Amino acid sequence: MKKRVKHLIRAVLILLLVIFANGVYYLFSGQFKSTERLKQGKDLNLYEMCSVYSMHVGMSIVGWIHSPEATKQVISMTFPWNRGKTIYKKTDFFLKFPVISSRYRTQYSRRRIAFHDTSYSLSNPDHRLALAVNPGYLWRDDNKVYLEAPIHYPVCYNTHIGITDNFKIVLDECLFNYLEEKHWLHPYTLIYYTNVD
Repeated sequence: MKKRVKHLIRAVLILLLVIFANGVYYLFSGQFKSTERLKQGKDLNLYEMCSVYSMHVGMSIVGWIHSPEATKQVISMTFPWNRGKTIYKKTDFFLKFPVISSRYRTQYSRRRIAFHDTSYSLSNPDHRLALAVNPGYLWRDDNKVYLEAPIHYPVCYNTHIGITDNFKIVLDECLFNYLEEKHWLHPYTLIYYTNVD
């Protein structure tokens, strides 16, 4: 019995290692081939869809260090019951970022907050928020501040995540949008809110 458990654990670990290795390969090489297929109007095959999905999950796990909020959002997209819903989450994490702290005290009407590619660089003070909320909508209602984030992937957009000045990871988000269309990922709306004085 103990041998079977050991073999099972070993097999699961090897499977996870293969999935991780494929995700890394796909991130740096395979995604570009799949993007070309989509641009030609072709569907992705099962291998490509599984690779994009594993890249999506792997990205969220590794991204926990830099943006736990974005990681939670990405993981929540894997749950079918979230599709199309609006979810409210009470937190004040977004108030400490420069782009928000300079506006929330006077921003009573709903206003769009958007970030450029340079915002994803880990040296940018807003990078954690940019990964979690781009674009977002900020507004205030008396003593509450709201930040709405549509959690979905755009049809055609390349995200450049700057690890260092010379090394950037490029993600073609049309692949994830394709998984949304195929109901492998489930978009929703997240509204962060908190009380303020």
